[in-house]
Amino acid sequence: MRRFSRVVLVYGLVLSFLLTGIVPAYAEQAAAGQTTPANGITSLFKDVSPKDSNILFINYLANQELLKGFPDKTFHPTARVTRAEAAVLLVRAAGLKTGEAKARFSDVGPKYWAAGSINAAVAAGYLRGYPDGKFRPESMMTRAEGLSLFLRLSKQQDPGVELPPLADLNSKHWAARPVAIGLATGMAGLTANKKQFLPDAPLTRSDMARVLGVLLVKDPALAQTTLANKLQVVKGTVKITRAGSQTPEAIKNSTALNAGDIIAIGPDGVAEVTFPDGTGLFLKENTELQVKETRGRSYIKSDGSPGTAVEWLALDLKQGKLFGALATSYETTSSKQEPEVKKASVDGLSGSSPVLPSGVFRILAAKGKTVTATDKKVANSQSVPWWQAQQTKRVRVKVDMPWGMAAIRGTFWENIVYPDGQFRTNLLTGEGEVSSGGQVVNMQAGQSTQVTGFQAPPAPPAPLTVQDKQEWVQTQEWAKERAQEIQTNREPVLPPPPPVSLQLALRPNQPQLPQQPQQPQQPQQPVVEQPQLPAVTFPDITSVINEAIQNAAQGATEAANSSSGSSSSSVAVNGVTLDQNSLVLKAGGQPTALVANVFPDTASTKAVTWTSSNEAVATVANGVVTPKAAGEAIITARTVDGAFTETATVTVKDTWVEVTGVSLDKSSLILTAGGKPEILVAAVAPGNAANRAVTWSSSDKGVVTVSNGVVTPIASGTATITVTSIDGSRTATCIVTVNAQPPAQ
Repeated sequence: MRRFSRVVLVYGLVLSFLLTGIVPAYAEQAAAGQTTPANGITSLFKDVSPKDSNILFINYLANQELLKGFPDKTFHPTARVTRAEAAVLLVRAAGLKTGEAKARFSDVGPKYWAAGSINAAVAAGYLRGYPDGKFRPESMMTRAEGLSLFLRLSKQQDPGVELPPLADLNSKHWAARPVAIGLATGMAGLTANKKQFLPDAPLTRSDMARVLGVLLVKDPALAQTTLANKLQVVKGTVKITRAGSQTPEAIKNSTALNAGDIIAIGPDGVAEVTFPDGTGLFLKENTELQVKETRGRSYIKSDGSPGTAVEWLALDLKQGKLFGALATSYETTSSKQEPEVKKASVDGLSGSSPVLPSGVFRILAAKGKTVTATDKKVANSQSVPWWQAQQTKRVRVKVDMPWGMAAIRGTFWENIVYPDGQFRTNLLTGEGEVSSGGQVVNMQAGQSTQVTGFQAPPAPPAPLTVQDKQEWVQTQEWAKERAQEIQTNREPVLPPPPPVSLQLALRPNQPQLPQQPQQPQQPQQPVVEQPQLPAVTFPDITSVINEAIQNAAQGATEAANSSSGSSSSSVAVNGVTLDQNSLVLKAGGQPTALVANVFPDTASTKAVTWTSSNEAVATVANGVVTPKAAGEAIITARTVDGAFTETATVTVKDTWVEVTGVSLDKSSLILTAGGKPEILVAAVAPGNAANRAVTWSSSDKGVVTVSNGVVTPIASGTATITVTSIDGSRTATCIVTVNAQPPAQ
């Protein structure tokens, strides 16, 4: 017993050096004679096969300096894990401070190599001792104990995933819930026949690497990390106003950005912002962009090295052009999309993390809404478990603009904000939504939409215009470079756990200790090589982008060629109307948008030009009328095709008396279907109100219609006529009852 204790002490001292030492990830591979196999994964240890299903996690934890190998560059993947070793790894993963090693247990003295970690883990509530006052640091951890222990690092709630039918473990077992979660997440596997878990079999170092590696990248809270970035000046003038400062600073080469920083690109400038996973932003001349919030997520790269992905990026594009490339792990896979994303991903987005207390990802459908118990229940019923959060399609980039917002899931997109506040969004590839005026439109690859006025809804998605395509062709070198970076850093699908060998349960419960450095090396334990798993392949994102750019270039060329002559299939414009033919505005007040409707809807060219008869009174740009000074001006919309025109009279007033109310001369009407119309007269108060204009609406146009107060009965039924003042949105109503036409006598 005393000899065994000395061996353990020496082993502990050796291991303590190993835990504080570093195994260089790549510098020593050549010296060790290692080569990179066909699958691209190079083992960091001589006794871990590149075909081992757990090599990604072993490499990952080694690169993160959580698990270390031994001086002879071995890992001992089949060695069993003691309670002391588990405590050390747990403390490192949790980031706990060990402090002074005060004795808590009779068998863990202050000089014991893992005393500080054991005491810290116990103090934090992760581990407990035995009733006899001992900790038993050299006892082996079982598979059930290991899962239960490391899952304590997670603060996510149990979503109730079912435990599969097993011969050696049921729902009454003390570790039923950790095992159910461990199997669902891929932290642990079953025997080859899928009938046993072997809860009492020893936990190996390879098993432990998988359990912790999967947890660290799949738990939303544990995976959250700082998102590094770099702003690189491509050319010209680029300035940054740091958060909390009022003084812009000129950037000559490159710098890092922080939340709240504002980037200003000069008329001769171009810049790009890059992120570790290949995500990037390309900013053109006269662009002003604020980085509001960034958040990263840890993942495991295909070689087992640590990676950081863009988890959340909130931007505010005040003006100019922004091209974006968002790296995603689901862009070309059939991953499940998050529920209710049409409304939730836009209206509910805010700077806060979209994580509910229930431990599942969901974006609330009402911005600023208080999360109630009912909300949590609904969210739980509609959301995916926390370990599937990274595989769901959800918004990761939000771009605020003066009149609306774009929400991006992936992958390549463009936002343009014009000086008058109008904006345009187009997608080369991927998915997204645009929100404005309380409405949302979904967009797919090859589509664009625009918002032409304050509080105006987005236009229905349409194919990319020639100008859109030309923009991408001009920016193709940047797009291809980003595509290559995204491809290089692409997050792989984590391999499933290997089958658990029944022999594991038959091994004696004793430690497998590495030889002391002073003694001759013993033969290495045999490498347990797992069956080769089928490779999971993704379409090359570089090929996708190259094809998209090529198609854009071809479309732009064909459009340019066709514009030189007339097309026999073109549809000519035959008229234009405006949504308002008169406006009353306050000098220096808020702009108001006029909307031009070009006919027919199938017209090939629906563009219009806008002019003002008196720009000293009111100016117009793309339909947005800005009042300047008292007077009157005529706003004219003229179609590019056919030169059809329509006008609106704009009256601008210096003094402004607000509308306080509106009333109707009748509160109810009884009419006959198909009979004589009736006129309602609206009175706006006060009598000297600056803008006395009103609008009319019917609650049921199948019963009655209304135009300028003229109520026309259509069919029997009841409907409400509402008059609304343009200034102040004051309303009055009239109940209209329409009786059926009496039969002919």
